[in-house]
Amino acid sequence: MPTIVSIARCDDYEPEQVGRAIRLALEPLGGIGRFVRAGQRVLLKPNFVMARRADEAANTHPLFIIEVARLVREAGGEPVVGDSPALGSARHVASRSGLLEPAQKTHLPIIEFRATRKVASPREPAGRTLRLACEALDADVVINLPKLKAHGQTYLTLAVKNLFGCVRGRRKALLHQQIGGRPIEFARMLVDVCQVVRPALTLMDGIVTLERTGAIGGDPRQLGLVVAGTDCTAMDRVVCEIIGADPEQLLTLVAAREAGFGETDLNRIRVLSDSKETTPSLAAQPFVLPQYLSPLSFSPWRIIRGLARQAWALFGPSKKQK
Repeated sequence: MPTIVSIARCDDYEPEQVGRAIRLALEPLGGIGRFVRAGQRVLLKPNFVMARRADEAANTHPLFIIEVARLVREAGGEPVVGDSPALGSARHVASRSGLLEPAQKTHLPIIEFRATRKVASPREPAGRTLRLACEALDADVVINLPKLKAHGQTYLTLAVKNLFGCVRGRRKALLHQQIGGRPIEFARMLVDVCQVVRPALTLMDGIVTLERTGAIGGDPRQLGLVVAGTDCTAMDRVVCEIIGADPEQLLTLVAAREAGFGETDLNRIRVLSDSKETTPSLAAQPFVLPQYLSPLSFSPWRIIRGLARQAWALFGPSKKQK
């Protein structure tokens, strides 16, 4: 049976329009009720890379998150938003992006990934482990909410890579240092994380994206799409087709194909857009992709500085008052 990737158009972040687009994208997949049952704790895993305003398009848009949480509650689930940003705390990112206030008004919890647990890696050799956030591993349901963006180190950051946030911030920096010099090995690790977390559903915010570079500091670009699916690999492959990206440059697709994880063959993916079996494409100006990629590895000084900033964001004096 072909893997389904569903796409709905959405011009802007007007709440009613976003909610409608998410529902339309979910229809071919069976609706939210296929994934969420009454009483289940549902982790919404957005892209919280760093504290940025919503209009900078670096993080999953707050209204997108709020509308998904609304749907989860309609199905009887108990949504929480959680992530481990590259810098700072999830709460800090939520505050800067404009999520914190509506989350408080709707009693939507925003949690930090604090505890971790070792889990077996899907790859050989036996004994290889990953250390991932307990909050992701113990959730009844994980819904992945990536932001469609160019990325200055990995070409693009899409559904598979968004699960890297289930690795706590300081551990992410160490992995960059340990295997960042081997990009394909880093991509394999990202696929490993995705296989272990295995979100039940992914809803991608492609309404306003980042092109040229990223994961912050690129050029916001209105793409007007919500992408939904159960196979992160297939979704990433379809997005490459939509924006004209070379799938061989997105090493998570190469690593997924190598591991036999998900669907990488476009001919075996059924793409539904506006209730028709078709793949939308950019008819006008092409999506601007990174011209060159920066190294994945970080200098020790950058790691130390980043860890200090994250520790201060999580445990600094002002946080005690919140």
